[in-house]
Amino acid sequence: MTALKVPSFEEIVHITRKQEVTTYNNNNTIIPFRIAQSQKHSKNTKKRMDAKAESPAPEVSAAVIHPAVAPLSFLLGTWRGQGEGGFPTIHSFSYGEELHFSHSPNKPVIGYSQKTWKLSSGEPMHAESGYWRPKPDGTIEVVIAQSTGLVEVQKGTYSAEENVIQLQSEIVGNASKVKEIRRCFQMVDGKLCYDIQMATNTITLQPHLKAALKKL
Repeated sequence: MTALKVPSFEEIVHITRKQEVTTYNNNNTIIPFRIAQSQKHSKNTKKRMDAKAESPAPEVSAAVIHPAVAPLSFLLGTWRGQGEGGFPTIHSFSYGEELHFSHSPNKPVIGYSQKTWKLSSGEPMHAESGYWRPKPDGTIEVVIAQSTGLVEVQKGTYSAEENVIQLQSEIVGNASKVKEIRRCFQMVDGKLCYDIQMATNTITLQPHLKAALKKL
């Protein structure tokens, strides 16, 4: 049996170098194999990029307001203005305020957020957020979490013709003194106006907050 000859290191290097120069470019000029492979890779990449650029982008459907939200779509957006507050147990005060109503496409819910600040210094005062769920029958359910830790679960009604929303608390949670909250929102001369009444364990339902806000 003939012994298998193992090539030396020098012979392997010579063979490898010889193979590297067996590739030709378009001008029949010898170029190294590795450079040829790099050029081929670049051409293939360009082809893929060109094909991707020519492919039409998928169509994105336009956002659709849910039918249940449509009657209250006038709320959507940001509102800003000033308000006044008071209660038998506190001094009257004024404040700046911003409300924001948002809507997730095709969902029967309105996102709600509110913040207030001192008019003299701009220092933050109160904040709350939650969700409004209007129903086709003219009723509405609202949940609100306040920065004070108080939580409201409210139910009420709305009128699409008069642009009025009336809310009455079903639950006022995590509150040691507040027992009842009523909220009324309505459009008056292009402004979103509201008034809030509150009752505690010692005081019956009394006016607490009111404001008139312009849409930004």
